[in-house]
Amino acid sequence: MAKARILVVEDELNLLEGIKTVLEIDGFAVTTAENGKQALVALHDAARSGTGALPELIVSDIMMPHMDALTCCARFAPNNSGSIFRSFS
Repeated sequence: MAKARILVVEDELNLLEGIKTVLEIDGFAVTTAENGKQALVALHDAARSGTGALPELIVSDIMMPHMDALTCCARFAPNNSGSIFRSFS
């Protein structure tokens, strides 16, 4: 069975690595980004790959440098309804 894919977006690196580690221990395939811009690049790359590699779940901090979660979601979501986007503050 394929591992469920999760994208974690967090600008505090210690928290990002901690979340990633816990999710990987629980058997998830985890991709990370440090801000909304990096997340958007990762999502567009996954969408273009043609392998169905988009995450099933996106967990994101809201307030981040360069691009916040709400802007990232608004830019990504209109063309890609397959991922669930959850944010936290």
